[in-house]
Amino acid sequence: MAYLTAQLEAAETSMPFGVTGLVQSISGLTIEASGLPLPLGSMCRIESFGGRHSTAEVIGFQHERTLLMPLTTTAGVSRGDRIRNIAAASRVWCSEQLL
Repeated sequence: MAYLTAQLEAAETSMPFGVTGLVQSISGLTIEASGLPLPLGSMCRIESFGGRHSTAEVIGFQHERTLLMPLTTTAGVSRGDRIRNIAAASRVWCSEQLL
């Protein structure tokens, strides 16, 4: 069972896919989203008009909104665009010996 400890812990803390939200505002390089309950470091895709896609990372929270930092161009992103998660926050697993 010791061999599966890391995998069992990962399964317990896994994030479900299919979480979506909406762009509410953009200020500088910060995108504010509503209805997007994701943890820090989660990767998201913003789906804009005309089939454009942008990638962003969750960087914080303010009141009831999730703050994202774009990792690709935000040309064409507007209020009401759908945001969905594409990956959980990255994690690095290592053994006690390495620590």
